[in-house]
Amino acid sequence: MFSSFSPELLAIGALGIVLGLYTLATYLRTRNFVAHSIQVHGTVVDIVERSSLTNAEQRETRVSRFSPVIEFTPRASKKAIRFLGDSTSHANVYTKKQPIAVRYLPNDPATARIDQFLILWKKPLIVGVGSLLLIGVLLFGLSQT
Repeated sequence: MFSSFSPELLAIGALGIVLGLYTLATYLRTRNFVAHSIQVHGTVVDIVERSSLTNAEQRETRVSRFSPVIEFTPRASKKAIRFLGDSTSHANVYTKKQPIAVRYLPNDPATARIDQFLILWKKPLIVGVGSLLLIGVLLFGLSQT
């Protein structure tokens, strides 16, 4: 059955299916987190800059990423907790003392994340689009044979 298909097409199809399954797993994990987490108000207390060197076009370039340090107090506690939010390439996305929504699981405040759609759903969206593209290439390839 598969003998008429190229190995490349089979590899692309297999990768698309694996990414599709990973997409499903990350979607279900994120949906479960959103369904069972609590939203509270937090505050950006600092901005952390991380720099790294990249070798683009045969020359070294310093690339900076910025992450907000967010503080919030869980509902069942009086002790504030700090965590490092997702990084961004723009320094002015967050400012000190900026209020920000936070989600965390009630029994584990260490699971805290910034409560913004793209931050919560970034991984399933990116992997899902990649999976759809690979499956689209597979289907196109199958239609050409």
